[in-house]
Amino acid sequence: MSLILNSRVVNASAAARSQYEQRELLRQVAYSGGRSLALNHGLQVNALPDLDEKAWLDLDNQTVQLIGQESDPLFNDVMALSRSVSIGKLVAAYKRIGAMDVGDTSLTGQTTKLMGDLATDYDGIVIPIHQKSFGKQWRELEGQRSIGSDDVADLQAASVREVIRLMTVNMIDGNPLINYQGANSYGIKNNPNTLAVTLTQDMTSPAATYAQLQAQFATFVRALRGPDNRVTAPITVYISSEIETNLTRTSGATTMDRSFYTALLADTPGVAAIKTSWLLTGNQMIGAVLNSAYIQPITGMAINTTPIPRQVPFADYHWMTWSASGLLIKADQAGRAGVAYGASA
Repeated sequence: MSLILNSRVVNASAAARSQYEQRELLRQVAYSGGRSLALNHGLQVNALPDLDEKAWLDLDNQTVQLIGQESDPLFNDVMALSRSVSIGKLVAAYKRIGAMDVGDTSLTGQTTKLMGDLATDYDGIVIPIHQKSFGKQWRELEGQRSIGSDDVADLQAASVREVIRLMTVNMIDGNPLINYQGANSYGIKNNPNTLAVTLTQDMTSPAATYAQLQAQFATFVRALRGPDNRVTAPITVYISSEIETNLTRTSGATTMDRSFYTALLADTPGVAAIKTSWLLTGNQMIGAVLNSAYIQPITGMAINTTPIPRQVPFADYHWMTWSASGLLIKADQAGRAGVAYGASA
C-alpha cells in the first residue's frame, strides 16, 4: 500500500523511495531557511526551525493513524492495491489487448497463415494532486513555543482528514475539470471502463420482498460474471447504508430465518463479500474484483505534510498536506472490465 510512506513501502518500491527522498528534501529546505535566519543573521526570536525532528515524527505517525479513522471499506480495499510512480508522471496508462485472429483446427497441422497478431491500444487517467494548506500566525506561535508542536499537530490532523476526503471524492466521482492530453480524472461512477447497471428495483424499499431484492442483486452481479463480460474472479459488492439497513430484515421461511443480507451472500455465486460504504447513498451499489489487474490507484506522492519555507522573520508559518493519486480502472478492447456501478435511472 503506497498511500503512506513507511520503511516497508520505501524498501519495497523505488518510486516510493523517491517520494520519501523528495519529502525529506522539501522539509530540509524549510529547516535550512529557518536556521539561516538564526545563524547567519543572529536572530534568536522568530527564527527557529519550523518544527524539530521529533515533531515531524509525531506528525507522520498521526497521518498513519488518521488514515485508519477517516477512510471506509471501499477506500481501504481499493487503496491497498495502489502502485507508486514518480511525481513527475501526470498520466498513468496501460496497454489494452484485443482478440487474436481466429486459429485453425486440422488433422495435419498445416496452416496457410503461420503468424497471428493482436490488436492493441492504450488507455489511462490523470494523476491529480489533492492538497490542503494550514498555518499559524508567527506571533501566536512565538507565544506558544512550549506547546507549538501540539497546536500545529491539531491543524495537521484536520488537513489530513480533508486530503483524504478529496481523495475519496476523486476515487468515486473523479474531476471533470482536469484533463491532460486527452486523459481525464475519472472516478468509479463515471469511468468509461466501469460497467453501468440500471437498478430497476429499489434496494432500499422496505416493501420489497426477498425474491425481488435477490433478483436485482443477481442481475447486478451478472453484469460482471455473465457471458458478455466473463469475469471469473470473486467480486466484492459495496452497498449504501440505506441498503444495508433494509437487508437486515428477515422473512421467515423465505430466507430460513436468515437476514436478507446473509441470504444474498449465501445465495449468489461469485460474491466474496458484501460491505457497506459511506461513499454510496440511496439505491447505489459498486461491484469490484479486488485485483490490480482490474482496478488500481496510482500514487505519485503518498500523504505527507510539507513545510513552506519562511524567507523573512515576520513571515507566518505555513504547511501543506498533500498527495497525488488517481484511479485506474482497466478494460480490454472489447470493454470487458472488473468494476460495475449500479444505480436507479
